[in-house]
Amino acid sequence: MSMKFYIEGKLEKVKKYWAISVPFLEIYTQGTSEKNALEMAKEAIELIAQKKGFAVSVEKSGDGIITVSANDEAFLAGLLIRRWRGANHIDRKSIVKALHMASINSLARYEQGKAMPKPETLLKILSAANKKKKAKFVLAMDE
Repeated sequence: MSMKFYIEGKLEKVKKYWAISVPFLEIYTQGTSEKNALEMAKEAIELIAQKKGFAVSVEKSGDGIITVSANDEAFLAGLLIRRWRGANHIDRKSIVKALHMASINSLARYEQGKAMPKPETLLKILSAANKKKKAKFVLAMDE
């Protein structure tokens, strides 16, 4: 069984615009059409990533649901950890302490996209950074 990593968001029609929200990355944007909104979300995520060659795919996957995947899943996971930790005002040291990790370097490697955490490790990191208790995390596993 292998993990196919992606992040979910929402797509909805708001008056004459299409709004997209990807709360885990703190991305909120809109477009004049579904296609335009998906393009705007893609551009916004790639801009915050600031990594040459990093590309994301933002696709409608169901009624009001979008998925964000990337050509570099480890970097996308790192971006998720960094953004989520920042949104919850949690420093690396607090997460390392809460999870009894060996060193802060392990977390830094995940955040930089130099290593892909195991699914259970990623869930633990995101939960530890979930200070405001505003989210439930689910990872999809593909065979």
